[in-house]
Amino acid sequence: LFKIYGCFLLGFYIGRHEVYRKIESGRPLLKRLAVWGFAIGLPLNLLYARTFDSGSWAETLTGTVGVPCLSCGYVALCCLMWLDSRGRQCLRHFAPVGRMALTNYVGQSVICTLIFYGTGLGLGGTMGPTYYLPIGFTVYAVQVLASRLWLERFAFGPLEWVWRMLTYGQRVPLAK
Repeated sequence: LFKIYGCFLLGFYIGRHEVYRKIESGRPLLKRLAVWGFAIGLPLNLLYARTFDSGSWAETLTGTVGVPCLSCGYVALCCLMWLDSRGRQCLRHFAPVGRMALTNYVGQSVICTLIFYGTGLGLGGTMGPTYYLPIGFTVYAVQVLASRLWLERFAFGPLEWVWRMLTYGQRVPLAK
C-alpha cells in the first residue's frame, strides 16, 4: 500500500510540476538518478527474485525498496536517451505501443493468462522465472510490431477507440 501510494504521489508531483517538460535542464539529476537507481535497484531486485514468494522480511524489504529504485533508474535512462538524437530515434519505435497502452495492457494480460494459467497452456508452475523474461520480451516485441501495423491503418487502438466513444458519448471514426 505504501509503495503504491508513494508512486502515486511521485507521479502526481511530476505531473503537477511538469517535470517532463524540463528534462533538458535536469540532465545532471537524471544521470545521478540512473546511476543510483540501477546501483540500488539491480542488486535488491536480484535478492527479491531469490526470496520471491517466501513471505520473509527480506522479500518485503527488497521488493518495497528495490522495485521503485530500479523503476526510477529505467525512467531516468529513457529520459537521457530521449535527450540524445540517436536515443530518440530508438525510442520512437515504441511510440505506437504507448498510443495503444490500454489495448496492449489488456492484450498482454490475456496472452500471458493463456500462456501461464490453467485456462491455457498452464506453463506458470512448470518453469522457473528465468523463462519468464524471454517470453515477456517476445510478447512485447509482437505488441510493438502489431501496434505499428494497426496504427498505419487506424487512428486509435481498438480499446482506446471504445474508451473515446464512451467518454465523448458519440461515435468516433476509427479509420484514419
